[in-house]
Amino acid sequence: MLSDRFRFWKIGAALAALAGLVIYAARVGPKAYPTFIQARQDPSAFAGRTIFFGGDVLRLSDGEFAFWAKEGFVVEARGIIGPDPVGFRVSGTAVFRADGTLDVLTSHVYRYRIYKSVLAVLPLLAVAFFFFRTYLFDRRAFLFRARSR
Repeated sequence: MLSDRFRFWKIGAALAALAGLVIYAARVGPKAYPTFIQARQDPSAFAGRTIFFGGDVLRLSDGEFAFWAKEGFVVEARGIIGPDPVGFRVSGTAVFRADGTLDVLTSHVYRYRIYKSVLAVLPLLAVAFFFFRTYLFDRRAFLFRARSR
């Protein structure tokens, strides 16, 4: 199964499967999981439906908050999203109202996002360093070979 025979067919099949999954997600995903942008384009069709939202929290008051959507506008929402989320990114699900505001059902505040990203990349860099120190890619054979010492 992992032999060198039919290597290009195996790589091609894996790439075709990956491309198929990406195309499927791009076509079916927006219909199954509508976003705030889709709802904002046709408010009457999405009134009362559950949608996904996300953006940076601008202000917070009693039971309400406003966030800056990545498309460049401010969205008003009703619901509780946690203690002191101002300045952090928030996402979740909400019921869309015809006036363009949201009633939040679930939410998640992304705190310390940059630190999590750095911590996720460090082990990857370490593994890549040791891998490329041990192996060398042979372009003609299209595989990795152990470096001679």
